[in-house]
Amino acid sequence: MSKSENKSIKVFMFFIVLAGILHVIDPTPNRAVNTLLFCSIYSIYSGLIIYWFRSVQRRMLPTRARMYVCSAVKFMLVMLILRAARYRVVNQTLPERYLWYSYYIPMIFIPTFFLLACMKICYPDKDIYKSEKAILFSATVIVVGIMTNDMHFLAFHPITGSIADINGKSGTFTHEFLFYAAYAWIGATIISGMFFLFRAVCKIRNIKKVFSPFNYLIMWIVMIGFLAFFDHYDLRKPFELPEIVIFCLIGLFESCIENRLMPYNVNYEKFFNSMHMPAIITDNDFSVILSSDMPLDVNKNECIAALAGTVYLSEDVRLHGKEIRGGYVFWAVDEHELHIMNDKLADANDTLALENTLIEAENRQREEIARMDFENRIYRRINLELYPIRKCIGKILESTSPEKDNFQKSLEKVCVLNAYVKRATNLMLMAAENESVGSREVYLALSESARYMKYTGVKSSVTDEAKIDFSSSLVINIYKTFEQIIEALLPDISFITVTLCKDCLKIATDVPDANLTETVFPVNKVCEDGMIYITASWKDGI
Repeated sequence: MSKSENKSIKVFMFFIVLAGILHVIDPTPNRAVNTLLFCSIYSIYSGLIIYWFRSVQRRMLPTRARMYVCSAVKFMLVMLILRAARYRVVNQTLPERYLWYSYYIPMIFIPTFFLLACMKICYPDKDIYKSEKAILFSATVIVVGIMTNDMHFLAFHPITGSIADINGKSGTFTHEFLFYAAYAWIGATIISGMFFLFRAVCKIRNIKKVFSPFNYLIMWIVMIGFLAFFDHYDLRKPFELPEIVIFCLIGLFESCIENRLMPYNVNYEKFFNSMHMPAIITDNDFSVILSSDMPLDVNKNECIAALAGTVYLSEDVRLHGKEIRGGYVFWAVDEHELHIMNDKLADANDTLALENTLIEAENRQREEIARMDFENRIYRRINLELYPIRKCIGKILESTSPEKDNFQKSLEKVCVLNAYVKRATNLMLMAAENESVGSREVYLALSESARYMKYTGVKSSVTDEAKIDFSSSLVINIYKTFEQIIEALLPDISFITVTLCKDCLKIATDVPDANLTETVFPVNKVCEDGMIYITASWKDGI
């Protein structure tokens, strides 16, 4: 224990003894002196409790054990306030009775929070939240039952039968079940808390520390004995039972903190001073309070900048800052290795970027090659498919000349064949890129062939009644079948009508007969009144 802690304990004990002396003097024949003594005693007790409460908040780490200790301390203050109001302020029956009832609130909850704190001391890492809730709920039920005694008389029953006669003085009431349950709860929580505390201190190897918290339990028992002695001989007591309970419990909690049964931050100053890291702790004015083993030479402007953003004391040393309670903490970090790793990472990123660029270029090249291969396959297929027509066109052009009589007829046929080559090529390219082709494209191909047939003197018309999508292979075969029929009919026809349906191609013309055996789809011919009706059907599906 440090000298400052010893000094604080001595001052604390001095004020407790002073309050006891003042209580022995009180009361006196002078009311003004009595009031002064009462206020002094109340201020001393309240000040000591608040001082210790603030020290617990400052020293202990934020755990559930600290929360329960702080809750118990708050109810200690409530107990003092209620007692002062009942015996020094209120003199009417109804408020006095409810202050008397309210006095049981801290009486129930102080030992309850003592039990919960001891449980968390014994099991700091164990999840016992459900048990804690059950204990708090049980204590709350007892308190609510006492506070509503006027409705059921389960705690105190008026002897005269009138609730107005109950004011907390003996002889005006009898004790009922809830009163005994309250005192049973107080005893059970204190005994259970001591049991859990004993289990916790048994884990400490130092025998002296093991029994240190229980010294205050012995002191509590001894002080109660002294109270009984003073009452027996009708002497003025220096302390009342509530003060003895409160300060013995505070001493017990303080012993648990000193023996590290509850985590706290005493001696952190030594730990901070021995740190091998450049760091300082300052007050709100940036004056250095604590410094680590390695000096940190910074000025106020650098500290302010570190709180707002990034500050580098040198090329590799970065200053960090953070606001804490009562001041700031600043520390420096050498980022030399980090910068080296960042440089290596940047080089690796550059290499990866270059590799990614090469991979993207290779992928584009592969895609281009694949596209070219795909197009070459399409062009080879188109060339293979249309080679007979192109060969036929070549033969026609070689065998005719402007001097011959059949020159115009030959050119007319070449125009029709060229129209087929153009449209067939277009359909094959579309079929290669799509799984289906709309009937509109087939209609346009048929219309263009029909338009070129007009140059041969054939009147033609084309109608699209399909209005659907055909499979790619079916589209090519439909147009090829149409061209095969046209080649068989020319040059003997004078008009032709073409109708594109969902499952067939219908052609009507004035040729009495034609050889239509070499077609892709089977052809059905019907001759009627000098007309021939041709139907080319397909069964491949649409």
